[in-house]
This record gives sequence, structure tokens and C-alpha cells, in this order.
Amino acid sequence: MRMLTNLILVMSTTIGRGYSKDESPRINTDSNSVTPARLPKVESSVFQMDAKRSVEIVGPILMEGFEIADSIYKLANAPLAKGATQQAPITILVNSPGGMLMSGYAIVDAINQAKRQGVTVKCATGVLAASMAFNILASCSEVYALKHASLLFHPPRIMTDKPLTRGELAKAAEDLERTEKATVGELVDFTGLSVEQFEYHFRAETMWTAEQLLPEMGNGRIQLVDSIIGSQYVYMFEKPNPLAALLRKLMGGFRKSKSYEVIYISDFGSKLFTAGDEQ
Repeated sequence: MRMLTNLILVMSTTIGRGYSKDESPRINTDSNSVTPARLPKVESSVFQMDAKRSVEIVGPILMEGFEIADSIYKLANAPLAKGATQQAPITILVNSPGGMLMSGYAIVDAINQAKRQGVTVKCATGVLAASMAFNILASCSEVYALKHASLLFHPPRIMTDKPLTRGELAKAAEDLERTEKATVGELVDFTGLSVEQFEYHFRAETMWTAEQLLPEMGNGRIQLVDSIIGSQYVYMFEKPNPLAALLRKLMGGFRKSKSYEVIYISDFGSKLFTAGDEQ
């Protein structure tokens, strides 16, 4: 029996920028000619993945999460660069619909240990950080996001591939309640929402864009950036899997492909992927 998470998609919004009075076109009365407008200065913000000290969390967080946690631990404890007095920051790309709590919290624990050792952990999301992936973001020293990246926090779930007795269901409910109590506090702190606000959106499973959530947080824990560079998976929440694609084709599509269900272990998410696969 495994505790897993799900995936929802959402439409995003954009906010336009107007010109102030001083930025509008001005008329030169001496020459009757039009003076070009003073355009607003736009500074582009970039999140740079460190080529030597980076980790990518792309796709569902399954058993590979333990390997990711180990990679973070090794980076935090690597020998110092020549002349350095402390470890350089670790950069992490998080593009994931979530996954197993056990392996996900192994990543969280590795990040927290790195921070206790004085290592800054900078995380960024380009498209999606939902469920367990959002919990991972909440543990980072600094968090960056593209403005239309989708963010979701919600209660944990238990999924099983066998029938359950009443006693087993009752035990599962106890496990969920205990897990929820252990994780909610850190999420409330990260989002900066009141307990009442958090509880509502937690239960409603509200999907936000980073641009929408940022003003609600009010604590500056997420910083919007214009671009994320240094990874080929900035705009993907799935790493290509040729074998899974071949199996789907051979077995008549997503619904009949057991291997694909293993890759995307999510009840809500699998329905969305099914719809996309059939277009």
C-alpha cells in the first residue's frame, strides 16, 4: 500500500502593464515633432541551474526519489572547491505532479539536512509543482517560479491494487490523518496563509499559478522569474520514456497499458493523461 498524490491542470491568467503619465508620448512644442516615448525599463530575471551542483525532479516522484535524496546529500557533503570556505548552493528543478510520500520526504529530509549544514538550496519550477512536489518546494531555502507554473497543495491519498477490509480501511484512515497532521504545519508556514485560508484551499484542492498564489502568500517565499536556464526539462513534467510509449502503442492505448499506469500513479491525473492520449 502506498501513499500517493494526484494531478490537476488549470488555466492561467496574465496581467498587463500600463504606462504612467511620464512614459506616454510627449509633443515637442518647439518643433511640432513627436518625441519618442520613454519606454519603461524592463529587467529580465533568470534562474540559473548550476551545471555541477544541480538536481532535476521531473515526473512522478516514485522510487527514484531515494536516489535524488542521495544526490542532494552527496552534493551537500562534497569536498569544497579550491579556495572556497563554504559549499556553493544546490539548485533543484521541480517539475512534478507529486508521488510517493516516503520517497518525497526522503528528498525533503536531504534538503533540510543540507540547510542545517549551511548549504543554500535553491529550487525552481517551470510548469508544475503539485502535491508532494509542492511539499518539496516548501522545504527549499529559496523558491523561484515562472509566473504560469501550476502549484497545488492538498491532502494525502492512499492507493492500493487490492481489495481492502473494513479494518484495513480504518487503519488507512488513521495513517492519512497522522500524515496530514505531520505535514500541514510546514505548508501553512510556507504559504503564509491564515489557518482558515489554508484549510479551505487544502480541502478544495485549489490549483494556482505562481502569479496568482504570490500575492495571497504575502511573505515573499516564492519569487517570480522570467526564465529558467541550464536544464532541458524546464517546460516538461515528464521525462520521455520510449519504452512506455511503445507499450502503449502495442497494447492499444493508455487505458490498457499497465506499465503506463505504473508511471503515472494518480487517479485524477491518469484520466487527464488518457484524454490527451486519445486526441
